[in-house]
Amino acid sequence: MTILEEELEEIVLHVGDIVVQKATGFVGILVEKFQNRPSGIIGSNLLGDLFFWRIKWLKNINRKIDIAHAPFLNPILEEEGFKMAIFLGNIEHYSNKSFKEVDNEL
Repeated sequence: MTILEEELEEIVLHVGDIVVQKATGFVGILVEKFQNRPSGIIGSNLLGDLFFWRIKWLKNINRKIDIAHAPFLNPILEEEGFKMAIFLGNIEHYSNKSFKEVDNEL
């Protein structure tokens, strides 16, 4: 296993996590993880099982960026590419796991 693979494996995503797309300032919430299984005999093993995340993009926190000129943010992202964007710093990831741990301490 390469160092990059180890780093990406440590990024654990959960429903309810908050993400911020740094270039535009849009905030998103991870809504659903789902698996895309290619149908049919041909191609069913070609790509393997791909996982995707459905994201609800909420609003632009950077008021300097005109929303009308902001790039389209896809509401569905492939998991490995999404993790790579987090690793590279293009997207900030805030896990809801830390919030659950605090709630359990009360």
